[in-house]
Amino acid sequence: MKSNQFFENFTVKKSAWASLPILALIIAGSVLFPSTRVNSQTVQAAPPCTLATLNGSYTTTRSGFVTPNVFSPFAQIGQVTFDGAGNFEGFFFAKSPLGPTKGTLKGTYKVKPNCSGSLTGEAHGKTFSSLVIAHSGEKYYAIPTGKGPLGPEVVSIGTGKRQ
Repeated sequence: MKSNQFFENFTVKKSAWASLPILALIIAGSVLFPSTRVNSQTVQAAPPCTLATLNGSYTTTRSGFVTPNVFSPFAQIGQVTFDGAGNFEGFFFAKSPLGPTKGTLKGTYKVKPNCSGSLTGEAHGKTFSSLVIAHSGEKYYAIPTGKGPLGPEVVSIGTGKRQ
C-alpha cells in the first residue's frame, strides 16, 4: 500500500512540474507583449442624435447594382452639405456600363434620437435613402428605400464622411 501512495504522490508532483514551463511562457508573454493584456475600458453611450448631428460638408461614395433587366454595377462619388436644420444639397458623379453621369441633389432629411434617419428628394418628394449616423455625425451610411430616383431596382450602400 505504501508503494501505491508513493507512486500517486510522485505522479502529482511530476505533473505539477510539467506545467511550470507553460506557466512560465504565459508570464513571459504578458511581460514581453503587454498589448495582449486585457484592459478594462469604460464604454459611454453616444449622445442622442438630432438634425444638428449632420451639419457641414460630407464627401460621399455609393456603389451597388442596378437590376431592372441585367445585373449592372455602378459607382458614385460626390459631396453633400447638411445645414443642421433638416435641409441638404449636393452633387454627384456616377459611372456604370451605360456611361458616366452627373447630377445634383437637394431635399430634406430627418434624424431620430437613435441616430437613424432618412433623405427625401425635393424634386419628387419621396424618401429615397435610409441613414444610420455614426461617430457623432462624422460619418453616415445610407441604403436606398426603393422609392424616388433610385427606384426598387437599385441595390447599393453609400457612405458620407465629414470633411
